[in-house]
Order: sequence, then structure tokens, then C-alpha cells
Amino acid sequence: MKIILAFSLICSTYFNMLQAQQKRLDSILTVIKQNKVTKDNAYKALIEAGDMLTDMNKNDSAILLFNQAQKLAGDKKDSSKVVEMLLKKGMCQEQKGAYKQTAETYFQALSIAERTKDEPMQVKALINLGILNFNLQKGTTAIEYYTKAQRISERRKDTIGIIRALNNIGNASASLLNDLKTAERNFLRSVELAKKTGFRTAQIVGYNNLTMIYAYTNELDKAEKYGSLAVSMSPNSAFALYNLAAIWNRKGNIRKAIACYDSAFSHAETAPELMQVILKDKAEAQASLKEFDKAFRTYKDYTTLKDSLHKTATDNHIKELDVKYETANKEKEIITLSGQKKLQRFMLVFLAIILVVGGVAGFNTLRNFRNKKKIAEQAVILKEQKIRELEKDKQLIATHAVLEGEEKERSRLARDLHDGLGGLLSGVKLKLTNIKGNYLVSQESVEHLDHAVGLLDNSIKELRRVAHNMMPEALIKFGLKDALSDFCHQIASDNALKLIFNAVGTDLRLEQTLEITVYRIALELINNALKHAQATEIIVQLIQEEKRIYLTIQDNGKGFDPAEVNVVNSSGLRNILARVESYNGRLDIDSIPGKGTEIGIEFDLGSGS
Repeated sequence: MKIILAFSLICSTYFNMLQAQQKRLDSILTVIKQNKVTKDNAYKALIEAGDMLTDMNKNDSAILLFNQAQKLAGDKKDSSKVVEMLLKKGMCQEQKGAYKQTAETYFQALSIAERTKDEPMQVKALINLGILNFNLQKGTTAIEYYTKAQRISERRKDTIGIIRALNNIGNASASLLNDLKTAERNFLRSVELAKKTGFRTAQIVGYNNLTMIYAYTNELDKAEKYGSLAVSMSPNSAFALYNLAAIWNRKGNIRKAIACYDSAFSHAETAPELMQVILKDKAEAQASLKEFDKAFRTYKDYTTLKDSLHKTATDNHIKELDVKYETANKEKEIITLSGQKKLQRFMLVFLAIILVVGGVAGFNTLRNFRNKKKIAEQAVILKEQKIRELEKDKQLIATHAVLEGEEKERSRLARDLHDGLGGLLSGVKLKLTNIKGNYLVSQESVEHLDHAVGLLDNSIKELRRVAHNMMPEALIKFGLKDALSDFCHQIASDNALKLIFNAVGTDLRLEQTLEITVYRIALELINNALKHAQATEIIVQLIQEEKRIYLTIQDNGKGFDPAEVNVVNSSGLRNILARVESYNGRLDIDSIPGKGTEIGIEFDLGSGS
């Protein structure tokens, strides 16, 4: 069973807030532009507008506003506010990926805080430097800054600062250094301090972190203890409920786990990604109880939600681009918040009038020219698209022919091996046995004959195994489900691994070439998991509907980064992809180094395959 191990779960509702934020931003900018606004009001408005622009990922505009706020703070000789503005500006630079500038800004903030002996701002600067190094995968350096922040907080007896530093040290130790003992020690101390101060949020975070640490080290009793504590303090937390369900699932309390998955799902409306994971794990739990009908329905809900999330993400991206387009001109107004903004506004209006007057004169000519050009471009695009479609059809036909040729050759070789060479070897074995029984031979010769007969027996068995793998009788006679079941049983008995095969849905026979294609893909993926991933547990699932067939191969091997795999140079993946594309199928690869691999193949049976 799988359990997701993480130290934070972030569920964003970014787009739903985007338009509301834009309205608020417009009103704030109006306040800033008023000539009679006080310095204090201008400073507060600049901070609020800058924070909103940061949330909207408009970092350049946010940096501009923070710089202006920093100047106002500098005029009032308020070093604490100057440091605050530098830290905010640094976070914008980090979001842009300008890590060198970010480090320089944070060090500038730390230097001012140290010079003015402003210890609270020193702690903030040190924490930000730690987070920067954490994001750059520099675990040791990150922990050094967190530890400095912890020492200052301890000297000041700032319990909240201490708890924050301890949690950050624990996260860096576990995530980057794999030092789970240090992580455990820091999380335990943070929970103890949170209890004393009544800091419930920190308690819940600590319990969740400890749950996941002990789950990772397979100390399931401890994991269950802290998971239960987290749920008792936050009974409506979908993340805490999911963690506890995963622990019960691993301990074999499947019924209890399924009930907890249901409770987690009911509280996860604002976290659709978590809902998707819950459904998938619940389906696997139901399948382990051999409740395949329930597992099939749950898995179908999972695939429906997965497709819905993909569509929602696409729609939200389009809407986000639309909002960004509508607010593009307003960002220009932000840039002009200096003493010359009235003059610049006048020049822009004057230039716009000139452009409108000149544009009207040439509008009709340009419109005709553009229409003709657009028609010509569309004709070229349609022609190129038609050529690509013909080339793709030609390639698919060629691939089908190659695959059919391979299968015919496999079938011929299997018959030749089984009927021809197999018959000859059986005849040789019979001849040697007759020699042993009908002729007077020495004891030494009898031993040699027995050894030879034994070798022939092994050769005949191996030949039959090879012939069976080339074209299994179960696949031809009984179909894909029985053939895969036989193969998985054979592999599991020949190797020291746990291999689980689940099949749900209809038992209708498919077109023979498609059954052979799915069978070959399954064999290739299982062999890859054994040979390359060094897996000790493999789960094979076959879901067959009237108009769709879905195959997943999941292993607990060493995994890989799909982004770094070159399909062209990988003959195994190239062959699998060619077989999938030959039937207009879809291939999904989900793998993380050190955490196993899941590969899904889907064919639409209603598309003419």
C-alpha cells in the first residue's frame, strides 16, 4: 500500500480570488494617487498593494511599490520598516527565480537589523535566508540559518519564533538530509512548546509531521498515535484524516481505513488534488478485500475527477490569461506613480489621439489587406494539417504492419519450436531411455545416460516456456485476462517478489491483435520493473469496459524522473509507445526517484480499434 509523505499540503484557490483582488487593487491605487494622502496612509496602501501584486505573481510591479514604501520608511528613519520592505522585495525576487539578487537583498536586510540590534527582524531575515537555501536544496546551510534564528528566539524567550525555527529545521533535516532522527527530535520539541503555550495550530502541524516521519520509518504504532492526536484536535482536516487512513491501511485495518478515507473525502471539497488521491487509495483498499465491483466504481470516480481537474485547470488558465490581459494597462499606471505621472498621462492621451486620427485614414486599406492575408494563411495551415494527418495515418499503417508481422513470426517460431524441435528432443530422450533399458551398459554409462536425460528434460521444459511466451495458448483460447493471470502467477512463483493481479469489468473478447498488443506491453513493463527498477512488489490492474480498456502496472522500485528519460534512446519505452500509438492509445507515466513507478495505458474501444 502507498502513503503520501509530505510536510505541507498547499491548496490554492488563486483564480477565484484574482478578480476580487483586482477590484481591491484598483481602489488602493486610487488612494495612492491622491495628492493629499498622508505618508502613513501612503505607506500602508503601498504595502497592501504590493502584497496583492505578489499574490497575483506580478513581482516586478510589487517590487516597484515596495521600493517606494522603503523610501517613505527611510524618510521617517524607521529601520524596522526598511528591513520589512527588503524582505518583501526579496520574496518577489525569489518568486522570479532571481536567487542571487534574493540573497543580496536578504543579507542587506540582515545587516541593517544587526546594526540596529533589531532582533525580531534579525529572526525574520534569518528564516527567509534559510527558506531560500531550502528551496535551493542546500539543507546544511538552511539549517545553519534556522538554528541562528532559534538561538535569538530562545534568548528573547519568543516561543512562537522557537517553534517556527524547530519546524523548519525538522523539515530540512527530513526532506533534504534524510536525517529522520534530527527531524523527529525537533518536531517533538515543537509539539511540547506548542502544548505549553496553547498554540493549537503548531500542535496540529507537529502531530502531522510526526505521523509522516513514523510512517516513513515503518513505526506504524507511533504513526497511528500521532495521527489520531492530529484528528482529535482537527476532526475536519482532510489531510490529517487521510494520513490516519493510510496508516490503518498499511496496518491491515482495511475496513477502518476505508471509513476514514470516506471521512477525509467529505472534508476535502477545497482540495480536489487530495480528493483524487483519496479515491485512488480507497479503490486499491477495496480491491485488496476482493470487493472488485466497489473498487471499479471508486476507480471510475477517480478517473472522472482526474479528467475534470485537468479540464478545470485548463479553463482557469484561460480565464487567468484573460484577467491578466485586462489588467496589463493598469500595471503601466503602477509604474508611473512618480512626480511626473500627470505629464506622462497627458503625453499618452495626446499620442493616442494622433494614433486614432492616423488609424482612421488607413483603416479600410489595412482591413482588406489583413483579410486577404488571413485567408491565405488559413489555407496554408489547413494544407499543412492535412499533410500531417496523412503522414500520421501512413505511419500508423506501417506500425500495424510491422507489429502484425512480428506476431506472425512469433507464432510461426513458437509452432516450429514446439512441434518441430520439441518433437525431436522428445525423440532423443525416448531413444536414450530405450538404450538404458535394452542394452547392457556399465554403471558409469548409466549415470551419464541419466544425466543426459535430465538435461534433455530441462531443455524441453525451457523450450516449451519460450514457445509459450512467444504465443501463449491461454491468450489465443481464453483471452487477455486469463493470459495475464497465468503470466503473473508464473513470474511470482519463479521470483522472490509479491505480484498482485486484479481484473474488473467485462469479460468480452477483444480483437486478437489488440489483445496481443496489450499482453506484450504488460510483459515488457513487468520485466522492466524486475530488471531495471529492482521492484519487490508489483500490482497489475486490468479494467475492461464496453468501450474502453485500461491497464496499470505499479511497482515499488527505485523509480526515475520521467522528464530526464529520452524515449527515442530507450528501446523498451520506444517499443511500448509505438504499440500504444498504433491503436490511438494513451500512455501515462508517474514516477519519482526512490518512490516507485506507475504506468497507465488506455485504449478507446469505440474508436475503431
